[in-house]
Amino acid sequence: MLPCQEQNKSFFDQLQNAEGLDLRDTRGLRHELRVVLLGVTLAILSNRDGNLSSIHRFMVNHNKRILESINYPISPSISRSQLPNVLGIVCLKVFEGILFANFGVVLSPAERQWFALDGKELKGSIESGNTRGEVIVQAVTHQNRVVQSQDFYSGMKESEILTVRNILKDNNLERQKISMDALHCNPCSLESINESGGIYLVGLKDNQKELLTECIDVIRFSKPIFTFTQQETVKPKHGRTEIREYSVYDISEDVKAERWVNCKINTLIKVKRDIVEVKTQKKSTEISHHISNQSDGYLELCHAVRGHWSVEVVNHIRDVTFSEDDLTSKKKTYLVQWLV
Repeated sequence: MLPCQEQNKSFFDQLQNAEGLDLRDTRGLRHELRVVLLGVTLAILSNRDGNLSSIHRFMVNHNKRILESINYPISPSISRSQLPNVLGIVCLKVFEGILFANFGVVLSPAERQWFALDGKELKGSIESGNTRGEVIVQAVTHQNRVVQSQDFYSGMKESEILTVRNILKDNNLERQKISMDALHCNPCSLESINESGGIYLVGLKDNQKELLTECIDVIRFSKPIFTFTQQETVKPKHGRTEIREYSVYDISEDVKAERWVNCKINTLIKVKRDIVEVKTQKKSTEISHHISNQSDGYLELCHAVRGHWSVEVVNHIRDVTFSEDDLTSKKKTYLVQWLV
């Protein structure tokens, strides 16, 4: 007897009766979860690459055949925009357990992508008498520098921290690999990513002095568990070369304040940048620190530190989309025309 037929229960029946699988509010549900997960499972078993768009295309192309095979009324497949929202509130541990018991399939975290999140103030948006203006926040893939999502906020009234949290939640990015600057190094943001099953890499500066002091002590009194050196010649018009030395430390057992416990901080990365200006031969050194809940794949983390700055590369979007170089008026009404 096949594993999926044990106790006379098909895989489809197990999805329907699995306790704790569906975490959705039962009010106003449009899609039956077992039908959606059956389509996702068949797509995975058909050697789809793990990309959500690829899985969705399979579900749409085979929708009628899937529904007919389970004697389910023919209805449109779930939309691409709704699919991540539904999957985002499924208990993955329960779903993975059913998958493994029936097909020996484990959901691999390697399918996740690195996203850099950062905010930039729009030129010319600061009104007279104010110190802050309108800010665009973007989530950009490390690999191909594609803007996955973006949002705006008023620097005088709102916070980039809350905007980033909303982007992560609304776009189902909390379960991905997220890189952020030190502004977002706070227990609430990091705990949310960690408890959602995601990976974070965040800068560490004086805004968290106590944690920074503990990490510097680790560097002073222990040896790194991994090192990596990277040399890069920046484009000639910038006229400098950089040598980056990465030192990785395991801080999973080091003492941290109670408020950081649920963040599961496992890894500390120290980056030393030796910079030489080609024209003047002027030398300078910069040191930065980063923490992560990832406990392996240290070379990947080192590359992710550098990859975070991919968000800077796409800043030309501000010039193209918002014509920032032509934006000279400081009147908010002029800016709003571009934001609408």
